[in-house]
Amino acid sequence: MWFALALIAMTCFGLQNFLLKVAGERKYDSKITVFSFFFVGAILAIIIFLASPLEVTNLPFLVGIAIIQVTFFLTASLLKLESMKHTASLRAFPIFGTHGAITALLAITLLGEVISIQGIIGIFFSLFAILILMEREKVGKGTLMAVGAAAALAISNFFIKIASGNVVPLLFIAVSYTYATVPSYLLTQQKGKPKNKKGAIKIGAAIGVLNLTAFYLSMIALETGPASIIFPIIALSLLLAIVLSEVVYKEKITITRVIAIALAVLSLVLLRTA
Repeated sequence: MWFALALIAMTCFGLQNFLLKVAGERKYDSKITVFSFFFVGAILAIIIFLASPLEVTNLPFLVGIAIIQVTFFLTASLLKLESMKHTASLRAFPIFGTHGAITALLAITLLGEVISIQGIIGIFFSLFAILILMEREKVGKGTLMAVGAAAALAISNFFIKIASGNVVPLLFIAVSYTYATVPSYLLTQQKGKPKNKKGAIKIGAAIGVLNLTAFYLSMIALETGPASIIFPIIALSLLLAIVLSEVVYKEKITITRVIAIALAVLSLVLLRTA
């Protein structure tokens, strides 16, 4: 069950990454986009939670972990959007995708998760599928931002795993998004008139719906599944974003991308049976 949930979450994250690509291409204000994303996610999560007869437990633990998790996630989101303004998406996306392998390493070393040789090979294939897509160019501001985003996202993932199974997922998400709404709103109040404000709000709202869905499914999957397998699967979402970019923006299909997709499929087969 957790594997199927991870695949659905991966698909939602892939669509989200594609919309981030669109936002970057259209030069939407990243701060407006991120605020809209968190605001919509918070409202929906609160409404769904209040409509669900769920018992709240471990509230102090839930709030503390949620704040830490979303602080790193907010940092990753802003760095991700900004990096795509300074470097090509085929360089930025593969770097973002390394968060899955970093999270797997954290889960194995800090949480003591045990993984089979088959699973290790699957993680290696998923990471290789991501890295071979990376365009070679001089390391600049955009690349460094992408590296920072991957590291911050991996730490955020780690705290999601710690919370999963110990808190009510919808309440955790609601607290996480609500807390992030405040600093993300303050960032929008900086001097300067934002460009394409309406477009940024709309695409941010769509990202919020997708991320809420993926976030919830990820937490449910992590209640029974290993983080060292689930997050490398989710990291492959960037391949969906790249395929959509090829279709929408008529980017050239190369043998490298075909090989990357084949490796991704092989890694999913290995991780499914690990």
